[in-house]
Amino acid sequence: MANLNILEKLVRLLLILFIFLLFAGQLTKISLPAISGAIYLNDVILFLMILVFSFLVLFERRKLLFPVGFFPLLFFNLSAFISLVYSLGIFETGQVLIGALFWLRWVTYGFVYLIIVNLLKKDDLKFFNNLIILVGVLVALLGFVQLVIFPDLTFLTVYGYDPHIKRLASTFFDPNFSGIFLNLILVNLLVTGQNKKSYNLPLILIIFTAIILTFSRSAYLSLLTGILIFGLFFSKRFALGILVLFIISTFTIPKIQERLLGAANVDVTAMARIESWENALTIFKDNPTFGIGFNNYRFAQAKYGFFDVDEPLGGHSGAGSDSSFLTTLATTGIFGFLFFIVFWVRIVKFLKNQFKKNVFAKISLISLATLLVGSQFINALYYPWIIAVVWITIGFANIASHAKK
Repeated sequence: MANLNILEKLVRLLLILFIFLLFAGQLTKISLPAISGAIYLNDVILFLMILVFSFLVLFERRKLLFPVGFFPLLFFNLSAFISLVYSLGIFETGQVLIGALFWLRWVTYGFVYLIIVNLLKKDDLKFFNNLIILVGVLVALLGFVQLVIFPDLTFLTVYGYDPHIKRLASTFFDPNFSGIFLNLILVNLLVTGQNKKSYNLPLILIIFTAIILTFSRSAYLSLLTGILIFGLFFSKRFALGILVLFIISTFTIPKIQERLLGAANVDVTAMARIESWENALTIFKDNPTFGIGFNNYRFAQAKYGFFDVDEPLGGHSGAGSDSSFLTTLATTGIFGFLFFIVFWVRIVKFLKNQFKKNVFAKISLISLATLLVGSQFINALYYPWIIAVVWITIGFANIASHAKK
């Protein structure tokens, strides 16, 4: 029994390490040239966590608790795998293998949801939620450091990253993903502050400032979504205060005006996004049943000639459409897409039912709203660091609903 306790403590330690290292983002990347891919330190820690958790369940003969939406998620994962098998008739085996590795990462990140529900108790939630907030603050602070030391990230283009200049990209090397990630943390701070009747203004201002400095239109739209929902259900006065700050920022920082006017006038970036959506629909129309295989999107775009000659595989952004839903539709087909929608509908229904009684249901539901808006402009639902935070907070909502102590 003592060994079992050690196993449980080890899983908890690995979970803490996994969550904490989310702040490091792309900094822990380990390239795998042999398969044109990469793994991250979080992937390694997660693999070890799943392994130790499996031993714990096996040796203690624990009865697993399946979290809300687990079986629709399982069916989606199976349909995504079937799409990969089907794609062997379209792409080379090596290319499909790369897609299979990303599928494996997606599945293992889903295990975080299962592990949290079976491992943690209600009394653990405050500590782990504070850890998530700490991660967000670190991402913001490191973003400020990056803006000062590395304001021009064009030197990263040789590694496949976009050439962002004078934008907060932080450890994700991308202002759009950083902005969406920080929005999740801001929602968490606002809702927990409202629940305690005491807002942590310094941290809220740090996160808000970091989001503003991303100069990301998708992050701004996601931010406004979260603020409006928070104001509608909780504090209109506080939401109005943040909205006023955003308006002041817009009128005092020329680059924000430039970015917003670019959206209104359909600038080069906006046009590229529209073209990305059209490309995804074209691929889906040609492969409606099973799609072109989970994470085979890069190779499909190359096959269709959607990339520039000087960048035949499209860099980091070539792996997906600028919409997570269209990426799902194009890569897993109509069957995978339906399971995907069923899963999220099931999650939303659960969170809606728990909304008035469960602070983590409030955080999760508003976070999902901001994420679903942002994910129509960047492929955020499949970004590991973002989806990890989503799994974790929804897992907290499951635990709080059972009032387990």
